[in-house]
Amino acid sequence: MEKLPKLPALLIIASTLCTFVGADLPPGTLELIKNNEVGELDLSEQGLNSEDAQKIGEALRHNTSLTNLDLSRNEIDVEGATCIMEALGSNTSLTHLKLNENAIICGDEADATRLLIPLTKNKTLKTLDLSQNILGGFCVNVILQIADENESLGFIDLSGNSIGNRHAKRMVLKLGRKWICDTRNGMIRLTRNVEEGVVNRVCSIESFDDIPQISVGEGLKSFPIKTNEKQRTQRRALDRQVKEELLQR
Repeated sequence: MEKLPKLPALLIIASTLCTFVGADLPPGTLELIKNNEVGELDLSEQGLNSEDAQKIGEALRHNTSLTNLDLSRNEIDVEGATCIMEALGSNTSLTHLKLNENAIICGDEADATRLLIPLTKNKTLKTLDLSQNILGGFCVNVILQIADENESLGFIDLSGNSIGNRHAKRMVLKLGRKWICDTRNGMIRLTRNVEEGVVNRVCSIESFDDIPQISVGEGLKSFPIKTNEKQRTQRRALDRQVKEELLQR
């Protein structure tokens, strides 16, 4: 392996484990992915944005070594996350992906579909963590499609996405006995049911009262706006939300 340039972050490579501690996308990261030189990559809390995610997504398309990728607690928006998901349509190695606690905001069902529909083509991913973003109820239909068509995915965490009681209840009922749905304490965690005949809930229907639902506008207040592009994207999402609310009155 060629010697990498001096990194502004601590780079630890032990066997196939690689962990970065620092800020932004460290030099050499993309080369590690493209050259199949890493099996596990931790890029959590790096301040990564949509542009960084697009670069990672492009590198993932032809990677055959990376199995675990942690992109949690960054500033990746829906466009950046979509690039990662699109790469999974052709990637054949990744089994565990964490995108929790980012700035992934779905302003409508089209956003949610573009983000998640590539998972219907993926055949290797086993666990997906999308908790603590704002997918909203828009994600429910495509999640149901993924649950039906993707045979490798065994765990999805949708907790803290302001999906709301009505949409969560509909999702659980539609999933039937194929998935175990944990909605205790406001969580929404879906686990593929490997035992036929076992009820698909580990809680009572009343627990749906704990699942919050907020508007996109309120959700935007939770995320710092650091780029003009991100601000325009979030403003369009908010405009769509307002129009839909006016039409329903």
